[in-house]
Amino acid sequence: MDKNILKLAFDYFNINDKNYINNCMSALNLINDDKSLYDKCNYVINYLLDEEDDNKLIKYAKKDYNEVFDCDNKFITNVIVLLQVNKYINYLKKFDAEFKQVQINNMNKRLLKEKDGMDIRRLVKSFDYIKGKIFEVGCLQFQITNIIFEGCNIKIHIPRGVDFIIDNVLESIEKSKYYLKEYYNIDNPKYYCDSWMLGKTTRECLNEDSNIYKFGNLFNIKENHESNEILRFIYPNVDADYTKLEEKSSLQRKIKKRLLSGEKMYNGVGVLK
Repeated sequence: MDKNILKLAFDYFNINDKNYINNCMSALNLINDDKSLYDKCNYVINYLLDEEDDNKLIKYAKKDYNEVFDCDNKFITNVIVLLQVNKYINYLKKFDAEFKQVQINNMNKRLLKEKDGMDIRRLVKSFDYIKGKIFEVGCLQFQITNIIFEGCNIKIHIPRGVDFIIDNVLESIEKSKYYLKEYYNIDNPKYYCDSWMLGKTTRECLNEDSNIYKFGNLFNIKENHESNEILRFIYPNVDADYTKLEEKSSLQRKIKKRLLSGEKMYNGVGVLK
């Protein structure tokens, strides 16, 4: 695996963090020096590039890191993503400069987010970006998926840490329609969302004036399913001991109280009205 491609990726994705770069270079050397690991990495790359069944990819994303690589170095996944830079460059060629820069910035954040490396779940999702199945517009991300829900083929994702104001949400959805038609040849897209923001637990804990509650009002909620996804988003550090969870916001306090009383958390699945 070519370190010159890695250097191209650092440049293209505007990665200047020396510690991150050194960790990736060390992981690349480890891959190239270990034939078994090299073969495992090639298998993962080919599988993630070729597999188009989103249900199979979701299942693969749940694999344990050591089960996939039999190695403790958590930067192998980052290297695998970075080595796809030429495919990403080729995918973005057709888009306008504004759209292209947003996607590059998004990948920069994805790669640098985890100080200790990237897990398998994030690796799988990163390949969805590389293959053009997910793109970012404003404060939302949109996935062209073959998992159809209630006739909807576009899944809305809400990235962590965005400026989540309801007007920004509506603007993102409108802009996405242009890109879906112009570059993906999808007319009249139908949207759905599976998120903790739509879950009944969340909505019971929110003020009706909150942007998250208003976001939920944009959807016809069709079902709820048990999920602890909310914990990853509202708490900076998730601990198995719920007594240690932060209580800086009203939502944090209310969710913590429910967790300590043994209540289950839920995601809601809704169709955009």
